[in-house]
Order: sequence, then C-alpha cells, then structure tokens
Amino acid sequence: MPMITLALSKGRIFDETLPLLAAAGIELAGDPATSRKLILATNRPEVRLVLVRATDVPTYVQYGGADLGVVGHDTLLEHGSQGLYQPLDLGIARCRMSVATRTDFDYAAAVRQGSRIRVATKFTRIARDHFANKGVHVDLIKLYGSMELAPLTGLADAIVDLVASGNTLKANQLVEVEKIMETDRAIEASVAEILDDVRRRGDAALLDYTQRFDGLQAASVAALEIAPAELQSALAGIPQGRRAALEAAAARVRAYHERQLEACGTSWSYRDADGSLLGQKVTPLDRVGIYVPGGKAAYPSSVLMNALPAKVAGVGEIVMVVPTPHGERNPLVLAAAAVAGVDRVFTLGGAQAIAALAWGTATVPAVHKITGPGNAYVAAAKRRVFGTVGIDMIAGPSEILVLADGSTDPDWVAMDLFSQAEHDEMAQSILLSPDAGYIERVRAALDRLLPGLPRSKVIRASLEGRGALIRTRSMEEACAISNRIAPEHLEISANEPQRWEPLLRHAGAIFLGRYTSESLGDYCAGPNHVLPTSGTARFSSPLGVYDFQKRSSLIEVSEAGAQVLGPIAAELAYGEGLQAHARAAELRLTKKGRP
Repeated sequence: MPMITLALSKGRIFDETLPLLAAAGIELAGDPATSRKLILATNRPEVRLVLVRATDVPTYVQYGGADLGVVGHDTLLEHGSQGLYQPLDLGIARCRMSVATRTDFDYAAAVRQGSRIRVATKFTRIARDHFANKGVHVDLIKLYGSMELAPLTGLADAIVDLVASGNTLKANQLVEVEKIMETDRAIEASVAEILDDVRRRGDAALLDYTQRFDGLQAASVAALEIAPAELQSALAGIPQGRRAALEAAAARVRAYHERQLEACGTSWSYRDADGSLLGQKVTPLDRVGIYVPGGKAAYPSSVLMNALPAKVAGVGEIVMVVPTPHGERNPLVLAAAAVAGVDRVFTLGGAQAIAALAWGTATVPAVHKITGPGNAYVAAAKRRVFGTVGIDMIAGPSEILVLADGSTDPDWVAMDLFSQAEHDEMAQSILLSPDAGYIERVRAALDRLLPGLPRSKVIRASLEGRGALIRTRSMEEACAISNRIAPEHLEISANEPQRWEPLLRHAGAIFLGRYTSESLGDYCAGPNHVLPTSGTARFSSPLGVYDFQKRSSLIEVSEAGAQVLGPIAAELAYGEGLQAHARAAELRLTKKGRP
C-alpha cells in the first residue's frame, strides 16, 4: 500500500487534529512533545505526519511533498490555493481576521478622508485585496510576528492579524475596527448578540445596527420603509426591455406555481362507511418575510422566486427586507417587488433584519416564516430563529453537476460550469462523462473561455479549489455518483436525457437535454431556483407553494363512528396507562356499546 503523508504545523491546529486522527484509528508512535523529529510515524505503517511551518503546508501539498495537509483558511487564501483541492472543513482552530488600531486612532475618519494608512501584517495578499476592494489607500508592511507592537511603536497605524478571544489586543491597548474574515464560531457569537439586542431594544437596536453596518442614519425605522408608490416608480423607471423581461419571467414563475397549487395545495375530505368525515384543510400563512441581498448587487430573480409562490399560496402579507448600504437602492430589485406584489419593504439587512422579522418591533411586524438567501450572518440568524418562525432552508455554496455523453458542444458545457463557479470561490462545478476525449475538449474550452469573463478570478479559484472533471466507466455509473452527491443543479447533457432521468433520485432541479441550461432555470423557466444544497436534496425539496401553506387534519366522527372507534381508542389508552383518554372515548359510547 502506498505511503500517505499528512502535512501539519505545530500549535493549535496540530493539537486539535490529533483527536480527529485518533477517532479514525491513527495515533502517533511517539510523544510529539518530546521528539525533535520532523517526520512522525504512526501506528498505521502506511500513514506518516510531517511537521512544517503553517505557511509551508500548502506548498508541500502543491508540489508533492505531502499528499494532504491541515491548515487554516487564512493560510490557504494567502497562499493563493493554486493547484489545491479543499475537500473538507474540519471545524477546528476557529478564529477571525481583523483590522486593529490603537484606541486613540480614528480609523473610520482616516478611511473617510482618503488618508494613506500604514498597515502591518503577515497576510499581505489578503490585506491588499481587502483594502483594494474597499478603495482604502494603504502601505503594507510585512511582519512575521509580534504584530501588536507595530502600532505601539509607531511602525504602523493598524495591523491585520488573526484574533481568537481579543484578549491580546486589549492587553496592548488595541481595538478591533473591522473584520475581514470570520469563522463559524465567531459569526455565531456575533449573531447571537445581535438577535438578543434586537429582541430587547427593538427599533432602537435596528437603527444602531443599520448605521453601524450599512452607514445609513435614519430618525426612525418608519423612515426605512419604502412606500408602494416608490416601488411602482422604480418599475416605471427601468428600461423597457428589462421591464418586459422581468414581467415575462414573473408570468412564467407565477404560472408554474399555480399548477403546483392545483396539484398539492387544496383541501380535501371524504366520509367513511360510518359517516365520519376525515380530511385535510390547507390554509396559507398569514404573514411571511423574504430576505433579498441589496446594495450594488441586483437579485430581482430572488424577489420573484420567494414572493410569487407566497402570493400564489394566498399569504395575507409579504414583508421584504433588503439592505441598502449608504442608502443605495437598486431600482431593479424594487421593480421586482412591485411586479411580485410585495406588500411592505424595509431597508434593513443582516442578522438584525432576521431578528426584526422573527420577533417583530414597534414598526416591523413579526412574520410566521422567513425565506430568501443571505450571507453567513443571515444564514446563522435564520438557523437561530427557527422554532420561533419557520424558515426555508440553510443554503450552502452553489453547485452544478453535468452528466454528459459527449454529444453537446464543449463550449456550452464549459459555460454551464462557469455559471455556478462565478458565484463565489466555494461554489462547486463537476462534470461526469465516460468519454475521456470529450473531457479533454471541455478542459480546453474552459482554458480558452475563462480569460474573457469579468469574474474570471472567482471562477478560477472555484474550479481549482472545488471543481472536478471526472471520467466514469459508463453513464450508469455517472448517474450513481450523482445520486451520492445529490447536487443542487443537475444537467443531463445527452442525446437521450429521458433515458437517464429515471436513474436519478437526488437533485434539487434536473435539467433535461443540451438546450436546457441551468441559467434558464435561475431566471425564467418557471420552477423555483431556491434549491437544496450540500447534499440536502436527499431529503428536501425546492421552495414552492407548499412552503407557504400549512395543513390541518379534519375529523368529524358520527355517532355510529364513535361506537366503532371508541372501544379501539379505549383499549389502546388503557395499555398506555392514560385513563382519562380511555374514559373520554367510553363516555361517547351508547349504553349498548359501554363496557
């Protein structure tokens, strides 16, 4: 059996990885605390560990010095992750990366005035990209340790560094002024604090967070509500071609969900032989909230896909929240709200908006269910309020899997893979095909077409970190692998897609045939584009009319039926030791039927 080499660095990651290895039956042969060896044997002769600097772990894996490594996400980003595949987040060594300054340094004023800020960090790539994206002028100073000294000695105005508890910063009179990256644990802590604050202080907390996170000051939360007249004005003001496309897409989405309502959204009942009525009453939710990303991003399709099924279901009131950083309102999003029939719109975002919808404030009404996509803070907030309200799902990164028999133009498939990879670096695009020559033609198309796309950097990172082109033994095996993955979007790009569709059991949406690009489903085909991700298509479904309805059982037992059911219920109730249950059934028996 070939040797497997795992690269690790001494410290917190090493300490938290050892228990995971032990759970897998892999233990070190010696004591790493006393050994000075850099290659460590294990109880498994085919597995060994090599100890290197944290920053060198990706390089060892990239160039074959190790088969795999365990390293922080910060190190991968700083390295660039070229030629590396990131299969799993182990959930260990959680921390956040932040900008910190002296307590007497006005960072916000320096940014606002366009001042040149001296920043000390060992994460120069991450810091450069972060400040460039924000338009902040900085001089980066590369340091390798004792980062907190830089502002104290006057070497730098600020630092970019990893923060766990923040105690080291406080001990050195430094304060966090901006978060660059945050791990799950830190996000959860921040979200819990925001939710609790909004629940306690209501509108006052919403105003504070809107000013803090969106740079938007308002005298009241009422001033953050967009009037229906402004929605209609936005619709009237967009270009005619775009309005026509928006209305056409809305019509198709509405028509599809009306068919869905006919199939699964109506009440029903029947009477049995004893005259008892049994059935199910289907009723729409009274009020729902939909979250829509805002700012420069324009996602009118998210408005349509969340609001229209609710409208078709008969929901009484639809409340939309959309962040507007620095007051920037996207007219296309507002136009979509007008087309979809959204009742109220508030310019609120983040975890604070989810809290307002879940518990209500003096101005924002509490809803019964919250749907719609958002960032990690929104997802964490939805997870926490579940139980108080219903939610649609916790969405993960976008996914596409293409099953190809080699008959489709490679450029078409390449662009379909790009269509999900351009969402973000964690998106996943996979091609399965039994045709090795076809896979190579798709690879060539990817290389040729990528440089011409505006989001080529994001696409490249996604494909290199999470993408795969896989040759299978057959189309049957490709279908079996697809069922194991349970992708969000599944394209059958083949001459006979109907031949393979019966073999596919787990997918959010299945796109049949070469002309059915996933992007058509995103915008205007009709079915909902809010789909289960991360393998959850094994047990969950796309957003639909049924998500905005609830079902109540109907039972009307006749006198004759009570004589039949009463003895059965009483016998079972006595068996469970619930005498009141039994007597309640027996009291309804006629004298003839009583025990």
